[in-house]
Amino acid sequence: MRILLWRKPKQKKSVDNTIGFISSANERATLKHSSNLVYFHPLYDIAYNFNAGEARMGASMDAYMNGYNDPRLAAYFTRATEDGGYHGVRQGISTSVWDRYVDSRYISNINVDENSTEIVWMTAAESFFLRAEGALRGWPMGGTAQEFYERGIAASFEENNISGYDTYIADATSTPIGFVDNAQGSSLNAPAPSSITIAWDASASEEENLERIITQKWIALFPDGPEGWAEFRRTGYPKLIPVVTNNSNGSIDTDIQVRRIPYPQSEYNNNREGVLTGVSKLGGQDNGGVKLWWDKK
Repeated sequence: MRILLWRKPKQKKSVDNTIGFISSANERATLKHSSNLVYFHPLYDIAYNFNAGEARMGASMDAYMNGYNDPRLAAYFTRATEDGGYHGVRQGISTSVWDRYVDSRYISNINVDENSTEIVWMTAAESFFLRAEGALRGWPMGGTAQEFYERGIAASFEENNISGYDTYIADATSTPIGFVDNAQGSSLNAPAPSSITIAWDASASEEENLERIITQKWIALFPDGPEGWAEFRRTGYPKLIPVVTNNSNGSIDTDIQVRRIPYPQSEYNNNREGVLTGVSKLGGQDNGGVKLWWDKK
C-alpha cells in the first residue's frame, strides 16, 4: 500500500528530482507473465478459482461507472449475460440466494486473465492524480490541478486501451446513479452515493474538486483495492455506498466504514509485547474502527 500523500517536502523533492514522475503508460510498474514465470494472477484465483467466487463488481463501482457511462467498464468487468449490463453487489448482505450473486447471468465478474493480465503496482494515471491533488493544494507540481487531473484520466484510458477520453472529460452532467440490486431485488437498492460530475469545474470549491480528483483516481486505480481503500480513508472520497448490515457491535461506524485491520491472534501469541506497544500508539482499541495516524479525514 502506497501512502504517498501528503507531505509537501517529499512532493517538492519528487518535482525537483532529475528522474521525475511516471508520466507515460510504458513506465508503469508491473509484474508481467513470461514463459519461465508460472503463476495464476491472484485476482483470477480469487474471482474464478475459489469456491463460489470471492470477488465481484462492487455496488459503488456500479453506481459511479454506470452513472458516468464509463468506457472503461468493458476493460474492468464482464457483462451480465442476462441483460448485457454491468451489475455489482453491495457489501454486508445476508441472503439465502448466494448462488445468484456469483452467477454470471446477473452479476459482473472481474475481467482478468490468469496469465496475460499484468499485476500493476503504480501507473502514470496515479502519478498524474497525485500531482493534481498537490497542485490543488497550492504546491508546485509543474502544472495546474486541471491539467494533471485530465492527464490522469487520459493515462487511465490509454493504459486500458480505451478510446473516448475527449468526450468523457467534457461531460459536465453525468453523475453516479442509484444502485439497483440485479440479483435479489429492491430491498438492497441504494441511493446515488454522490452527485460529483466528471468535467473540471474551475468555479467549484477546493473540496469539491478534491472529490472530483479522488473519485477519478479511485476509478483509475482499479483493481488495486488496498490503494483505493487508502484513498477513501485518507480523503473521505469517493463517497461509497455503506454496508447493508454492520456486525461490528458499534466498533465500526457504518458511514466511514472499516479504518484498519486488527492485529491477528498469531501476533498476540508470538509478539504480544510488540502488539501491545502498537495498540498503545493507536490511541484506541485494536479494532477496525480506529484510525491510523495518516487517516485524517
